[in-house]
Amino acid sequence: MRTRRYLALVAGAVALGAVLRVAVHLQLAASDPTFDEPMLDGRIFLEWSARIAGGDLLGEGPFFFNPLFPYAFAPVVAAAGDRALGAVRLLQGTLGIATVLLVASATRRLLGRREAAAAALLASAWPATLFLEEVPVGAALGVFLNALALDLLARWRARPTPGRLLGAGAALGFGVLGRPNVALFPLLLPVWLRRLAPAGARGRGTARLAGLLLAGVGLPLLLSLGRNLAVLGEPVLATTNMGVNLHLCNNPLAWETGRMDSGRIPFNPFLLEEASAAAAEAGAGRPLSPTGVSAWWTRLALEDCREDPGRAARFLARKALYFCGSAELPASDSFAQARRDSTLLRLLSGPLAFGLAFPLAALGAAAVFRRRRRALPLPLLVLVYAAGLTLFIPLSHYRAPVLPALLPLAAAGGVDLWDALRGRRRARVGWRVALLAGAALLSHGNALAASARADALGPFPEPASWMLANRSHTLAGRAAEREAAGDREGRDRALRAAAVEARRALAESPPRDNARWLVFAALARIARIGGDFEEEARRLDEALALRPGQPELLADRALNLLRRGRQEEAAAAAREAARAGAALGEELLGLIR
Repeated sequence: MRTRRYLALVAGAVALGAVLRVAVHLQLAASDPTFDEPMLDGRIFLEWSARIAGGDLLGEGPFFFNPLFPYAFAPVVAAAGDRALGAVRLLQGTLGIATVLLVASATRRLLGRREAAAAALLASAWPATLFLEEVPVGAALGVFLNALALDLLARWRARPTPGRLLGAGAALGFGVLGRPNVALFPLLLPVWLRRLAPAGARGRGTARLAGLLLAGVGLPLLLSLGRNLAVLGEPVLATTNMGVNLHLCNNPLAWETGRMDSGRIPFNPFLLEEASAAAAEAGAGRPLSPTGVSAWWTRLALEDCREDPGRAARFLARKALYFCGSAELPASDSFAQARRDSTLLRLLSGPLAFGLAFPLAALGAAAVFRRRRRALPLPLLVLVYAAGLTLFIPLSHYRAPVLPALLPLAAAGGVDLWDALRGRRRARVGWRVALLAGAALLSHGNALAASARADALGPFPEPASWMLANRSHTLAGRAAEREAAGDREGRDRALRAAAVEARRALAESPPRDNARWLVFAALARIARIGGDFEEEARRLDEALALRPGQPELLADRALNLLRRGRQEEAAAAAREAARAGAALGEELLGLIR
């Protein structure tokens, strides 16, 4: 491809990306009643950034959530004030445009201009990233850092200088503070570096290059380690949530529901740190340090897997299929719901889906291993994320950072297939079609199992209804907070939005869907704020019928009975809540006595 044509295509990709980002933003703002209300993880991160911006640089306690986003965006929050969410979205969109240029640059050096132009166009219009750039959870920053690291590695290969390799390592080090599983990637890169070391001194040359790369990785991590030593007195490299996250993705309830879930603690980001520590200390029978809490949950996850290895193995297989598939599984925000709110996202997500790109990326990876090993970092990064997310669940913003490697591979696979078809050699085309078909089966494995009603992989989740339920529950909680603060206007606005989302969730979820209990819990909150305690009781009963033994629901029922003057029943309900692990149950018992 001629240079002028290539530059025109990349410039067109940048312009297209800018137009699409503005259009998606306007469509979501016009149709989403919660657009100006950061939800769950997004709210936690923005509030954390605000504390840092206010001068609380070190904070208290361990890093439970990944610290990259709050620290990186604290200056933006400080400058923007009340408009922090809009400023963060603008910056994330800018990072998205920069990512298009970085993907084009890295792909051109590792694969070629045709692949680079195609990868740039894919990166500019990829619908999942257009959506995640509107969500303040740090996914756009992770995508950018991986694209930056790959570009610096590609530039270093073209013209080796210590600064480029050190810079690539630093980008990956910062990426570890956003998504820790990327830490495995630099440990695999010596396989690639060895091919580029001087022929007469491969061992020493590889060690020197790997040392330089890992020194770059270590620079950002030393900042985190130093902070944790100063605050905790423990050598924690990044966060202390690995153990509880491992449990949430590998326990009997998660196997049953097909998502991060637990019967021991509420899967609520606002309660998770405190609840996981309390449950671990109760289980251990003694106080635990933050690292001790993580180790306790890790042991529990391993014990659950040892007790039922068959179900554990099937769920691991299912999570591997999730990584390959088109479903963008949500955590704090739902891509499935955003597609309903945005015509552009709905149109783009048909042809530009992970499950369609994955087979082409598999073909591109085969081409890399066969004759383009200079591009080896691309499939290595995909493999690292696939392995890490198979242990956990590839939620939308967990999986997004792999796109700077996956999209160039998909472009390479498309170009390779086109060249083979133009050559009209059956042998060349045949194995490529077979590989595409096999990868397509993997990318649609969960959906095919669900369509066939096969139970080998368990139930297939309904992310849209689950996220609507989460939204309604969170907004109802927000209404309660604003009522306590005396903000009647804010309370009423949150209540209206919560009611809208709850109605949508009930309309879109099957009668026995796992998400409905959360909708009924939200409706109970709405009734309680409105002073209708009989309606609250009815909704709590509906929620408990779907989720018996849920500690929060049992505690709410005890409170409801107490408000209605039924003290004996309230005491019995409080005892049941306390047995289930609800701290509020013990407090209520003391109050009733």
